[in-house]
Amino acid sequence: MTAALAGLLLTAGLSVTQASTAQAATAPCGGTYTIVVGGTGSSWHNDNFTGGIQQHVGYPTQIPNGASARACVNELNRLVRDQRAACPGQHVKMGGYSLGAAVVHIWITENWQTFDNVNAILIADPKRQAGPGANGGSVPFGGIVGALSSVLQAAVVEDDERQMDRRLERAVLELSERRDPRATICPSDAARAVYEGEGDGWRALMEPARRAVHRLVEAGEVEITQGGSPVEPSKVRSPIRVRRAR
Repeated sequence: MTAALAGLLLTAGLSVTQASTAQAATAPCGGTYTIVVGGTGSSWHNDNFTGGIQQHVGYPTQIPNGASARACVNELNRLVRDQRAACPGQHVKMGGYSLGAAVVHIWITENWQTFDNVNAILIADPKRQAGPGANGGSVPFGGIVGALSSVLQAAVVEDDERQMDRRLERAVLELSERRDPRATICPSDAARAVYEGEGDGWRALMEPARRAVHRLVEAGEVEITQGGSPVEPSKVRSPIRVRRAR
């Protein structure tokens, strides 16, 4: 089944998995809020979904692995929580194709108990259980999200996340080093620097970037500032700036 057909399904209003409610900050509150996630190699503005769609989710899709799926789950979660906060009673419809279907599948698994009034359409979901005699997911050749055993998949996700953590730490240090000693950077600068996709998918890396900053603070490499003065991480209550430790 193709992503184009997924667009037709969304337009037709078909739904499959019952889950949660969501929303996007800039979408109106009337009717249904439809949010879609493309598959491997897609981008937020070119995912082949068409129809009455309010939000296309951008995330790193070049390499279909656990880290890219987790980055997208985080971004999807941010968007639906923002929309739910703005429009508490609005119905949400999620659509995902291939890796995007796995992302929606993960989001539902993690959030179905705390969100309601959400329907999901999963096309070529690599996390769906295959039929008798099949190995791994239901999609031919499975894919790293669906075909690995849960233990191996967890190890892969952990390794990918560790590599991303290291990249973000290097980005924070390199960007800080290039600035005047009195100048600062924002964690978003590091997230943008390591993000390899298009659009605003870098937002999904904001929380990992903040954690990278905190690790570097503990290591004595950088310091967090607010209002131009250093501040302890435990006392941070608003957006932060970062500079090399003095």
